Amino acid sequence: MRDIFSRFEKEKEIYFVTKHSKIDKRGKFSLILSPEFYWIKKESLPVKRVYEAKKLAPSVFDGFLPDGDYSYLVYKDGEEFVLIAYDKEKILEDLLEVVEDLDDVEEIRFAQTEFEKRDECVNVDDKSSLVWIEDIAVFIPRICAEGGISIEDLLKDVKLSKYKIRVSQKDLLDTKTLILYAIPFVILSASFLIEYAVYKKAIKEMESKKESIIVKYHLPRTSIQLNSIKTSLLSTYKKQKKIRDFIDFISELRIEKNEFLKSISVTDKEASLSIKLSSSSRKEKIKRYISKKYKIMKESMQGDILNLEIRV
Repeated sequence: MRDIFSRFEKEKEIYFVTKHSKIDKRGKFSLILSPEFYWIKKESLPVKRVYEAKKLAPSVFDGFLPDGDYSYLVYKDGEEFVLIAYDKEKILEDLLEVVEDLDDVEEIRFAQTEFEKRDECVNVDDKSSLVWIEDIAVFIPRICAEGGISIEDLLKDVKLSKYKIRVSQKDLLDTKTLILYAIPFVILSASFLIEYAVYKKAIKEMESKKESIIVKYHLPRTSIQLNSIKTSLLSTYKKQKKIRDFIDFISELRIEKNEFLKSISVTDKEASLSIKLSSSSRKEKIKRYISKKYKIMKESMQGDILNLEIRV
């Protein structure tokens, strides 16, 4: 095995994995995914309950996510909500490169929910680390600048949360579904009628809340005004998404020993990078990688530091 770390929890083996990990072991185990596999936001929302915040999750991530079929995990942290967006199908596709057989994966967990936020940096391997920025777990393609703890030590103390993705077909059927199929047909039909009444009532309440929000926050009532606001927000989202996509792309850059990203500056139009190289031959390899997706506008060398200006 390489680039993975494990422990046992009540006879269940648990691995922390990145997109570059490789597990060659067979048998049932659980995975804790690095933040490379999903998207995280921490927001103050105009609701109080988690289920209400979960309904708003698609709007919170609107314009930030690549194309995909997303599910959302939401939990409360103080007065704010932590929202995780993940594409289960894409995660399973990525894990095909990590594990020998997906049937061995019993459940999938998130580093954001399983590891307690901490001030010190966590070394994942000799090329990457895990840090917490404003309570959000972030995976970065370089080792901790000073000291830090190892992912092995962090994994030893992990206390598993209730948040997980089931992988096996049996586990995909949650308890509620199994109970539902066990109920006689007559009771099932009655439950549908009750749900219809509940949903009808909920729709009326939502319309009432919509009117209250318009009044409370002094929002315009006409569709033209609302569409104008929407257009402005979408423009902001698209700009921020371009920045996030660039950072994600750069985070996939393979960093060799004694190399590190010295500085980075990004807008929605251009970016500047300074990378300390381990050897002069690395310059062309890094340029080829970046040129796969972005255009390099200017380059220069200062000793062993490669400076690049890139069109985003």
